[in-house]
Amino acid sequence: MDAPEDKDIKLQKASGDLLSELQHTLPGFLWKSITPQAGAAKSRSHIARSLVGYRTTDNLINLLEPFQEWPQLLDPCLASILTPLISAYLSYLLNHKAKYYGPLPGSLATAIPLPRAISKLLYTLCKIRGEKVISRFFNNEPKFLEPMLDAFRAWNENTNPPGDMSSHRYGPMVWEERYIMLLWLSHLMLAPFDLASISSPELSQGDDNLHKDMKLPVELPAIARRIIPICTTYITVASKEREAARALLVRIAVRPDMRRVGLLDSSVHWALASLESESKEATSKTIYAHVGVLSFLAGILVSAEKSAIAPFLMHIFQSVQKLNAEQTPLSKVIISSALARKVIIKILRAVTVTILEPATDTPSIPEHSIGSVLEDVIDYLLTALADKDTPVRYAASKALSVITLKLDASMAADVVEAVVGSLREDVLWEDTATGLTIDNYHAAERKEASLTRNLTAVSALRWQGLILALSHLLYRRSPPPELLPEILSALVLALDFEQRSAVGSSVGTNVRDAACFGIWALARRYTTKELLHVDTSMIVAANHSSQPGTVLQILSNELVAAATLDSSGNIRRGASAALQELIGRHPDTVIEGISLVQVVDYHAVALRSRAMKEVAVGASKLGESYWNILLDGFLGWKGIGSPDAESRRQAATAIGFLGTTAEDVFEVLDDAKRDSLARTWVSSFNIDSSGPSRGPNKANGYVAALGTVYRFFQSSRSDVSAALTGALISLAAPQMQIESKVAAIKSLSAGVLRLEAETLAASLTDYTADKRGDIGSLVRVEAIDAVGVSWTYGLLNDEEIKRGLIAVVCGLAAEKLDKVRFRAWTCLQKCWPYFGGASSPPCPFSDVAQTSTVEYYQQLLSLRSADWIRLPLLEGYVTSAGVGSESLLRASRAALVDYAEHLHIADLVALCQDLMEILRRHIADDRLIIPALEVVAFLLDAGQFQRINNVELKWRNLLALIQKSHFKSGNVHKLEAAVKVYTGLASVKVVQQDVLAKLCSMLLHPFPQIRNAVADALCVIVENDLLRREDWSKPPKELTKVANDIRAQILVDVQG
Repeated sequence: MDAPEDKDIKLQKASGDLLSELQHTLPGFLWKSITPQAGAAKSRSHIARSLVGYRTTDNLINLLEPFQEWPQLLDPCLASILTPLISAYLSYLLNHKAKYYGPLPGSLATAIPLPRAISKLLYTLCKIRGEKVISRFFNNEPKFLEPMLDAFRAWNENTNPPGDMSSHRYGPMVWEERYIMLLWLSHLMLAPFDLASISSPELSQGDDNLHKDMKLPVELPAIARRIIPICTTYITVASKEREAARALLVRIAVRPDMRRVGLLDSSVHWALASLESESKEATSKTIYAHVGVLSFLAGILVSAEKSAIAPFLMHIFQSVQKLNAEQTPLSKVIISSALARKVIIKILRAVTVTILEPATDTPSIPEHSIGSVLEDVIDYLLTALADKDTPVRYAASKALSVITLKLDASMAADVVEAVVGSLREDVLWEDTATGLTIDNYHAAERKEASLTRNLTAVSALRWQGLILALSHLLYRRSPPPELLPEILSALVLALDFEQRSAVGSSVGTNVRDAACFGIWALARRYTTKELLHVDTSMIVAANHSSQPGTVLQILSNELVAAATLDSSGNIRRGASAALQELIGRHPDTVIEGISLVQVVDYHAVALRSRAMKEVAVGASKLGESYWNILLDGFLGWKGIGSPDAESRRQAATAIGFLGTTAEDVFEVLDDAKRDSLARTWVSSFNIDSSGPSRGPNKANGYVAALGTVYRFFQSSRSDVSAALTGALISLAAPQMQIESKVAAIKSLSAGVLRLEAETLAASLTDYTADKRGDIGSLVRVEAIDAVGVSWTYGLLNDEEIKRGLIAVVCGLAAEKLDKVRFRAWTCLQKCWPYFGGASSPPCPFSDVAQTSTVEYYQQLLSLRSADWIRLPLLEGYVTSAGVGSESLLRASRAALVDYAEHLHIADLVALCQDLMEILRRHIADDRLIIPALEVVAFLLDAGQFQRINNVELKWRNLLALIQKSHFKSGNVHKLEAAVKVYTGLASVKVVQQDVLAKLCSMLLHPFPQIRNAVADALCVIVENDLLRREDWSKPPKELTKVANDIRAQILVDVQG
């Protein structure tokens, strides 16, 4: 979510060094010095290099690439960078053109021709700063026109110079070279002289290879005849040359001298014929060929004078309408391309604007035709605002605003009303009191304050197009002031727009971005007087519509919330820029306007964590309206309702910081108002876990916010403290969702509350499990932290409660889950002095891996000397020694055997009785009963319990517990553990006969797996051939006789 430092700031700091290195490297890269011969003048001369290093070129490009983030940083040095590049290129063109395909020296195996390197650099600059800016620096002297055309043909066709028999040749020009040369040729077409006057009198046969589809005028000059085939060839390719070829063809076609000879007419007829052709050849062309032709028509409509293009307007319009109708295979291919649809919108815009221009000496178009064109184009653009591709929606919104600007006031108002009306479609209303969603018709009947807009049914793509259209209309000041209330309602609503796709990603970012642009345009184009006259009661926004103040204050509040809370960095910066424009254009209309701009700085909001925890808190101190809207924002989807866990944590922390801001208000209030405000504050955190409209993320954020806010309400507000405590404890109840319990326990510890022992003890023993596994471990971890915090702050005053909680933590320090075990051990180290020994444990294990060692478990077992710890510690220990991972089993069992071997008989009896107590208490809890059985079986197998005689231990009581533990059980693991215990008990004389009888009866158990386990156990205990020979996987009915025979033999042997 955050970076260590803003990229723009890094670039701004490094830009000076990058540009200095570039300017220092360029001269040596482009030119080489020539030492004068003896007797000549001592001044050194420079000539352009013919070859340059490929790696050096890449290094120079890498110096330029970072400026794509902030292209304006290049402007001061643009002339000093471009001038040497242009000079070196022209020097090579005039003096070393034949060396382009010269032999490649062995020492320069990775070298490339100088024009190729310069073209790569120029293209990078065009990509960063735009081709219109870069082309202004191109030399436009007409004398370079023919040399560049000659070089283009020679280099592109890879023709060798005469007499050059070199075997190694460079490949043909790369696309960057063709792009730059075509762009430069289009710039040279600005020459004020007729092309016929600067064309060579001789024209070779190769130069007359015209495009077969275009019929050119006979009077066409030689230069034009050479340029047009190049244009018609590269206007169909998929790379950047298409754009440069289109610019060149447009530039030459609209020249006055070319129009006089009929080139404009020929080229337009050629383009229309290409679009209207139904031949297989036209259909088989790539989509880029058609896009090139369409872009040429769009360029002609924009660049040519109305008198020149007027005869073709209706023909072009009708051809494009046929494409939109998708009646032919060719039109379906073209319309399927987003790029083609975008260019079609540009054509329709240009046609409409040209038609609406006042007629002079050109034939006027009939009024009915103008009306028909207007109606069709506006209807098409309104539909295109919902296009699935963003570039198409952007082009449609811009075209609609440009056309509206040309209409009279009444028609322009109709267009604006159509856009605003489209925004009302599919907008529902939600009753915040009941969570019910209702439509516009029923909402109009219920004029209640609890109704808010619900945008779940609207299309995010269409809304972006509509808001973009409104923004462009505002930028051109098309909407009249009377429509501003509805427009402002839409903009404020769009500024809080959010939807999620099926995979959970946000699809509302573009809508909010368009809303920032709209508010920026509104602040820029409308006067303060006009905006102050807007009735704020008519602005029905997502929230805060009833908030008092002017329109400018309401917009400032919304922009502050967007600039500090939005999840997208672009939106935060866009809102900050719009806020700066709003306050700068309309001074003294916003509360603490100058201070607000300084706090909500463009760069300060780049990092979301800083924007939420520093900028938002700083803005909240400037006025109550900012504090209110920021709190509401933190409690919404941008804050604690965010799907991102880190964002929810940041929001909860920021809400706590807002609490410190609120304390300043308490200082100036009397007691009655202070109590009232405190109760209002607490009620704003009312959580209804069963509410139909609240998701789990938002509920968890509310819980985290409760805990964070608590520490800012000291004893002077005990009623608030009590309310918060009660809310958190209720959320930690066993019946609540696991996520709510985790957040509540974490908030209890974060808020340093005087905890209720029952709630905390229940959380320490929460073993809730679902399809995700032991999710209760999340609660246990947070509860352990809460015990640690309580110990640190001395909140555990009651001795009995203190012992009970620490004893449970001791058990958790021995359990099988690594994260829980390590967290509990960390807590125990804080409480170590309480055990009556040293201030710290002998071995302070500081790593998770260290808590899985024999030494660790030996240190835990040493705590059993305290009676109040023995049972809870053993309950946790059996989970590791009974059903833990392989490494955990080895470590815990090794420590347990070593511990048991060194016990006196009385202590060993106590250990066995503790295990029996666990079996007795948790007889129905498989989580503990199975590992306890495994541990008992292990200690019997290790021969430890056999050291105890019948007087010291009631063996029959243990046998009865084992039998009771698996009575009528269908748990295979429990049954297998019980069989293991029976195997060990068979070596105890007091219960041997009863154990063997029980095992023999289990030979007829319904589960084949258990029958096989019992047979294996009996084979270990007694010698019996029938046990080995029989297949115990057979049905029990077939095994009855054999089982009875075996039982009789075994019991006879034992009795004998």
